[in-house]
Amino acid sequence: MQASMELSSLFGYVVGELSVREFSDFMTGEFFSEDTTTLSDVLENEYLMIHEVVEINELKRIGGEASTSG
Repeated sequence: MQASMELSSLFGYVVGELSVREFSDFMTGEFFSEDTTTLSDVLENEYLMIHEVVEINELKRIGGEASTSG
């Protein structure tokens, strides 16, 4: 996850703070989406990891929560 955050900065995208807990909650939580990507899929593919890290960051940026723990 940290490597994906650092890699995204090479392309000019700065990721805010993101905890492992937030990432885990986002990937395993109940979000209303037709996305069928699994946590295992993401952990096995660096491009999917970057996508999810950016998606979580954008959700948080607009005031959403990535974590079920608040």
